[in-house]
Amino acid sequence: MSGLGVALRHCRMVLGGRTVLGFGRFEVAPGDRWAVLGPNGAGKSQLVKLLAGIRWPTPTGREHRVWRDARGRELELIEARDHIAYVGAESQDRYARHGWNFTLAEVVATGLFRTDIPLDVPGPAGRRTVNRLLARFGLRAVAERRMLEVSYGQRRLVLIARALAARPRLLLLDEPYNGLDGAHRVLLDSALTRLAGDRPTLVVT
Repeated sequence: MSGLGVALRHCRMVLGGRTVLGFGRFEVAPGDRWAVLGPNGAGKSQLVKLLAGIRWPTPTGREHRVWRDARGRELELIEARDHIAYVGAESQDRYARHGWNFTLAEVVATGLFRTDIPLDVPGPAGRRTVNRLLARFGLRAVAERRMLEVSYGQRRLVLIARALAARPRLLLLDEPYNGLDGAHRVLLDSALTRLAGDRPTLVVT
């Protein structure tokens, strides 16, 4: 599996009358590993959402955004969408807002099918993938507990495991270490290090 890159040209984002992003060129090449650093309000989250295709640049007539595979083939968002996984704070908030109190195993399994709620039952290979990811994040012992009944840090790790179940070619994690204690941070460090073998593109704020 090769990574997916993103190229932005002349993109601006104006929210509430304030320019939160603006640059002539920004490019993440397929297979790159990026850490985007900056204080609160610097525009990190908006940049990641722009890369994910969740946000759109403010129209100026010059803006250009394209995804590119390892062979240099350009993809529009409709083609790239199934290869992109994004996890941010609002990803967790959705479960509380909608009352989605599924088991942790069920949440991870939805990543196999790229659905928000469990609609399909994974086969033997899918179950092995789910169990492997739960183990990788130290969640096997709580796999049958409910999403809204575990700790904030466990919920964050479950959603990252769900994202990995989808085998993304572009993985975007917005402040994934927020709310994690030392033990959970070590687990996330280890999981991200192991991604090197799959070679997805990774952007972490």
